[in-house]
Amino acid sequence: MNDPSPSAPRREPIFNNVPAVVVGLATAILAASVVVLLGSESLQNQAVNAGAIFIGETPPRPLGPAAPFVLHTFLHGGWAHLLMNLAGVIAFGVAAARRLGDDLFGAAAFLILFFAAAAAGGFAEIATPRSEPAILIGASGGVFGLIGAAVYVLGARGHRLPAPFSRRVLTMLAPWVVVNLVIAALGGRFMGAQMAWVAHLGGLAAGWLLFPLLVAILDQKRSSM
Repeated sequence: MNDPSPSAPRREPIFNNVPAVVVGLATAILAASVVVLLGSESLQNQAVNAGAIFIGETPPRPLGPAAPFVLHTFLHGGWAHLLMNLAGVIAFGVAAARRLGDDLFGAAAFLILFFAAAAAGGFAEIATPRSEPAILIGASGGVFGLIGAAVYVLGARGHRLPAPFSRRVLTMLAPWVVVNLVIAALGGRFMGAQMAWVAHLGGLAAGWLLFPLLVAILDQKRSSM
């Protein structure tokens, strides 16, 4: 009687064992967005004035001019907008958070990555010439930063990350760049909704550049402890 062949290693689904920092971020975005979406018109206006990034106009900023570069990630224009971004935070955040580590330093690095990418997306939108004023809300800039990080993890062989300009990394980044350029060519609209394609590309670039730096800093710190 033949011995049974060893089974192949079991691959864990991406949504299993989601790191605590990803759960916390997604929960905070969900809670804040639900409160605003279900709130009164007055509450919604106050939230937008305090947290949205205004492009081409300068309304009063009750929490100061810097706060919106973080707070806009907690505001969404509707349920579909919110659910798509939450799915992105979880799907791509898991890969980034696991590589950064599940300790306090890793969690802090993950949040720095996400909000730096979101802020980069906001700055990219502000720097882009446009004919009409606009308002930027939503977590998609941060989500694209997580995509820019996740490509390293998906392209890694072992523990070491591939180089930023390696073929593996650039090949996985290219479809996201092309999709957003196609959206731009279509006037910035996709399936009837206005898309912040500039913020997407700005966040993607920030995640691509920042993630290997954060990993290198954390790896060096842990090796010296």
